[in-house]
Amino acid sequence: MDAARLAFVRADEAWRASLELVAAADARVARAAHAYLADTHGMLDVERLRRHRNWIDASESHAAALRREGDRCRRARDLAAGALQQASKSLKVMERLRERAWQRYLVEERQAEMKDHNELATQRYAQRRAARSR
Repeated sequence: MDAARLAFVRADEAWRASLELVAAADARVARAAHAYLADTHGMLDVERLRRHRNWIDASESHAAALRREGDRCRRARDLAAGALQQASKSLKVMERLRERAWQRYLVEERQAEMKDHNELATQRYAQRRAARSR
């Protein structure tokens, strides 16, 4: 159970970190697009515009790669969550079985004790009866 919980926590942390990386990459894409628009209003330098487009394309490509990694982390997190759920269910089943076994033991112990009391009472009764008949 602890191993499953640890795996889930690690997967969840990786997924959250990937979300932050994707958000940062999207912000870089937006900044690149904004810089491109700002430069188009100024002097028209074809080489500079081409560099901006390349920068935007590279930023978008990087953001897409980070999204794919984020999806992979999310799937790993989901698998870890399923494993944690299964481990939790198994633990609950084991606890119920242990409780049932404990209750069964207590019932059997009470029955054995009652049997011992009954045998003792029977012996004492037989002894008193035998003592009276003498």
